[in-house]
Amino acid sequence: MTIRKPRLLLLSDDADQRKCWAAALEQTAGGVWTDAASVLDDETIDIVIATTAAAANAGQWLVNRTAEHRAGTIMIGQSNTADVTLPCDATPRELQLATRLLAEIVLMRRERQVESRSRAALIRLANSDPLTGLANRRAWNEYLESRLATADAWCLAIVDLDHFKQVNDRLGHSAGDEILKATASALASQIRDVDFAARLGGDEFGILLSDLDAARAQQVVDRLRRAVSAQAVTADGQRQSASAGFAVRSADEDLPAERLFDRADAALRQAKNQGRDCCIGAD
Repeated sequence: MTIRKPRLLLLSDDADQRKCWAAALEQTAGGVWTDAASVLDDETIDIVIATTAAAANAGQWLVNRTAEHRAGTIMIGQSNTADVTLPCDATPRELQLATRLLAEIVLMRRERQVESRSRAALIRLANSDPLTGLANRRAWNEYLESRLATADAWCLAIVDLDHFKQVNDRLGHSAGDEILKATASALASQIRDVDFAARLGGDEFGILLSDLDAARAQQVVDRLRRAVSAQAVTADGQRQSASAGFAVRSADEDLPAERLFDRADAALRQAKNQGRDCCIGAD
């Protein structure tokens, strides 16, 4: 992003003062507004030059607009919030220099914001499953290690779709993808903000639930499993059943993430061996 000439909003209750500012800055400005009401919603302000009285009159609109565009502010008079403050008798030369300097600062702010958003987007891509939108296995492992390092009660559950290969074989992989997306949607809609769900790979999903004892965990995990079966229906009307296994760690138990996962995985295998479409808790 490059700002060759800044777009300026000039706010003063004195029309002659606004004209003086505009004349001083016309060579270095890419555009000048002298009335806030004339600035369209899709137009970007780079720098606001205002007296403190005029800025106060503009009120929340000015605060929101400068924040939205990360615009710079030059206040004529005393101000604790402006990027630059100039005295009431500031010369045109002082105004020109302040505007040029602040334009560079505004440019750097916006470039940093773009870079920050790009980094955040890359992190989201690296930690998200592209098909379902849930966290992927990498994000799951990192989250598991960090959360289970705390002395809190946790329930780790694994939900696996039953005979999922038959869906792909019978209806094709596109139909299978729709079942996976429906499964992810069902899980995401059922868990709390303090819980965490991820696609571990294939048709296997992991859920980390906080502060549940074994009895309550059985109810919650089975509800999640049944929600999947209710929402994941194939194009030919077949309900997709799911099996689940879970393990609970109490707050005073020193059980690492790998061991807790292994217990939940063993419970899932037991559910599969018992005929599928059920929920089993680890001993």
